[in-house]
Amino acid sequence: MALRRRITNAVIVAAGMAVVVAACSGGATDGPAEGSGTTASPTTSAATDPTSTTTTQQASTTTTILEEELFLTGLDVPEIEQLTPRSGVGHRPLLEWVSVPGAGSYEVTFFDEDGFLYWAWTGNETSVYLGGVAAPDGTPGPAALEGMSWAVVALDDTGAVIAQSRVRSIAR
Repeated sequence: MALRRRITNAVIVAAGMAVVVAACSGGATDGPAEGSGTTASPTTSAATDPTSTTTTQQASTTTTILEEELFLTGLDVPEIEQLTPRSGVGHRPLLEWVSVPGAGSYEVTFFDEDGFLYWAWTGNETSVYLGGVAAPDGTPGPAALEGMSWAVVALDDTGAVIAQSRVRSIAR
């Protein structure tokens, strides 16, 4: 699933680059395209030689990765409610969620600050500590750091996804 997040990030970067190309070729608009999430801001500057002027256009892109996006996009299944707070959870947080009727197991995916897979777990409980066991701060092993996130999916007895959560941030 980290690959999906990397692909999503690549698409966002590509969209931002398209705005830069459009701005540099004179295709910039006064504002962002509807729903684009990016803005192009033309600016004019004078060269140091007073006899010549150069007009340049700069595009500043702002991309927002939606916090709380569904973990598996395009999958029409019920949403799992995550119970773990977003912050103040300590070194090894207890990841908790609401039980899903018909679930044979759950899969938790924990992402690092860059959206890559950091830790994963599969089991039939509706909670698990990051790293699999409770541990005091400073204990070696997986730890929740600023910018990390997590998601959970419910699987039926055949292994089919029957519910999913959103990708949710978490911090000590």
